[in-house]
Amino acid sequence: MLFIGFIVVAGLYVYVHVIRPQRLARRPPQSVEMTARPDVLIIYTDDSPQHTAVIAALAELLQSHANAKVRIDIFDLNDPSVKPSLWLLNAISEAQFVLILFSDTSPRVMAGETLIPRRPFPEMFNSAVGMIIAEINEITSREGIRSTNGRNTNERNVNSNNSALSKFLVARLLYSDSTCIPEFFNLLPCKKLVVPQDLGLLFGYLHGVDVANTNSLEHDADLTSLNQAIQRYQHFVCLHPNWLDLRFEPKETSTQSPNIRNATANLPTRTDIPQPSLEEIAAKYNLELPDEQDDEHNPALRRDSEKFKLIGNPDDISMSSGPD
Repeated sequence: MLFIGFIVVAGLYVYVHVIRPQRLARRPPQSVEMTARPDVLIIYTDDSPQHTAVIAALAELLQSHANAKVRIDIFDLNDPSVKPSLWLLNAISEAQFVLILFSDTSPRVMAGETLIPRRPFPEMFNSAVGMIIAEINEITSREGIRSTNGRNTNERNVNSNNSALSKFLVARLLYSDSTCIPEFFNLLPCKKLVVPQDLGLLFGYLHGVDVANTNSLEHDADLTSLNQAIQRYQHFVCLHPNWLDLRFEPKETSTQSPNIRNATANLPTRTDIPQPSLEEIAAKYNLELPDEQDDEHNPALRRDSEKFKLIGNPDDISMSSGPD
């Protein structure tokens, strides 16, 4: 019996790992009409001009070869009349898909470090991730979730393909380490992609094509611009190995909150400026200096004389203000 059980297990293993993949490989490629126009928002960090050029090439590829309407700051925020925060809020709520591209600076940005601004609009990666996490928490509290480790974290589990979580696509570029994706997103049953090697899967997800069996999708997209942008980025990294640290503001600058009162309280004061004399002031403003002996010889000029007393008396005022 033990021998028969071993044969059965071995046969199943050979079928699953050898025979079935060969049969699937012999199937003719499926023709997909990309007639739909998926609405895609791309969230990323502005690591460097070269990295952002890769993101721009990917966005243009999705527009031209996946028939996608792409929302991305470098395209949409060139208009100064567009308010970035309002644009981000509307884009997350209206987009059909949200492609979150994590990269080398993403963990440090999420940890609170600040990228040196180099564009006319603010870096909104942290704000976007915060909104996305809030929406994901709302979805999981409503639908439940099955994490990628296979354990049920809620009894109301649903198929991830039909879940609202399918809106979110978690990705990284080929040149970024897998550790750049936070554990929170790794544990979610969201689609995980590596660009550009999983572009076929990305095209399939955007157009509702079931690629679960093959885990791939052939496409004829021209990747020349994207590959060239990736090569320029890799060349930049080779020439500037410490680029990552130079991309962030110094910690004492980025972590210290501005406090004008505290800052001005410690400003040095000038004590070496000579104070003008009364004679200099009188000469400058054409005034006549008082004679020091006048007060002694002429009591009428004394400050406490009757001539300089205020009209009325405080006692008179308090008495007059009393009840009649």
